[in-house]
Amino acid sequence: MIRKNIDNRPIYYDSIWHQMLKTGKKLVKLGYIESKGKPNLFFKSFKSGFKSYDGQVQFTKGVMFADLRGNEVIPIWSDPNPNVYGKDLSVEVFFSEFVLLVRSGCLPRVFTIESDPCDPLNVVYDLLSNLDDILDAYCHRCGADLVNKLDWVSLNEAVEGDRTFGVNYCKPCLEIEYSLKKYRELYYIDLLICELCLKVKSTLNHHITYNPEKIVHVCHSCHGKIHSKPFPHALWKEKR
Repeated sequence: MIRKNIDNRPIYYDSIWHQMLKTGKKLVKLGYIESKGKPNLFFKSFKSGFKSYDGQVQFTKGVMFADLRGNEVIPIWSDPNPNVYGKDLSVEVFFSEFVLLVRSGCLPRVFTIESDPCDPLNVVYDLLSNLDDILDAYCHRCGADLVNKLDWVSLNEAVEGDRTFGVNYCKPCLEIEYSLKKYRELYYIDLLICELCLKVKSTLNHHITYNPEKIVHVCHSCHGKIHSKPFPHALWKEKR
């Protein structure tokens, strides 16, 4: 490795350089090779399978790149984590390798300046670049390993919000989380002032009247009190 960026400009910050060296060692342990002609660019070859139009599985030699040189948009001294991208790789192979890099502490990021619009990896590029949290591919509910369990066809057809939601749960837990999500959207408004105790809490909607519709936001504790018989405010009781 050399202490320069993609434009051969020197890297002055010791902390950035030391992090690059640590990441480079991790990449080598994972089977990556540093390019001789392009220092700080690492690559790893795969025999990647894909389905042709006649339904037959064909194999091609694909490559995963981990770039520690930075680029004109995100220079290496702004973010010393490796920028990863693939060539002739299936979505499943790219994703499993991306997760391996995450779990090994390399903290990869996805940023493509130019991309072939027909590249099948675009769906995983879009997904990974729009996540708020680092993806470790464990189910957020039960802890199951999701590396080989994600339905990429469904994710490709889903809207953006459902993609980022669906990639964090296994299929059984995803159905539970979708149901909970819909329930929260209908009944919950997070961290509002309870209109009864006037404290900032997680609140839910309570109907005072249905026709005309009148709703108040109350916390769980006060909502239970409203539905108890001795509650003093009769006007807060539900009236249909």
